[in-house]
Amino acid sequence: LRVPRVLTALLVGAALAASGAALQALFRNPLADPGLIGTASGAALGVILLLFCGGVGGLSVPLAAFAGGLAVTQLIVLLNGLVRGGETGLLLIGLVVGACCAALTSLLLFLSDDLTLRGAMAWLAGNLGEAGFASLGSAGFIILLGLALLLAVGRQLDALLLGEESAQALGIDVTRTRLLTTLGAALAVGAAVSLSGVIGFIGMMVPNEIGRA
Repeated sequence: LRVPRVLTALLVGAALAASGAALQALFRNPLADPGLIGTASGAALGVILLLFCGGVGGLSVPLAAFAGGLAVTQLIVLLNGLVRGGETGLLLIGLVVGACCAALTSLLLFLSDDLTLRGAMAWLAGNLGEAGFASLGSAGFIILLGLALLLAVGRQLDALLLGEESAQALGIDVTRTRLLTTLGAALAVGAAVSLSGVIGFIGMMVPNEIGRA
């Protein structure tokens, strides 16, 4: 009973921590967190929409979470580019988009039947009680794929911390780095959310604590 939960906790913790570190480097803001900027909210919205439509099964849950997280993260980057809000604007836009995702999630839950509502509310609270080998294999593969992408762009993110112009002067393709970072974070966070629900602040605290150490 405990082994699946321990493995799930390790995978979810690694996914959220690595995604938080990558997003903090991408946004150049130590407060960036998958739950704070809307990535986790988008993943949760994708899963709730899937539950609402009754399409649960196989890889559908982690894929729905990935699609929701990726769509929201790309939307945040796109909106920030349109308004040229900088790092601060990126965080504020993330908060607004995350709140909109939470509102849509609440609307879907309001329109759902009692059975779907109870299951979704227990899942949205964030817990490892439902961890099992059936979902761990598929979601774990997606998490590892997302972590591999984030590790691959680690040096580029270090250069991006110096600023876009400095990164470009060093030969970094900023657009490609952003795309791969958001893709990797969406994969990791989406799969993590599909396993454990929405667990906040790990992605913000862990990178900061490691940085202090």
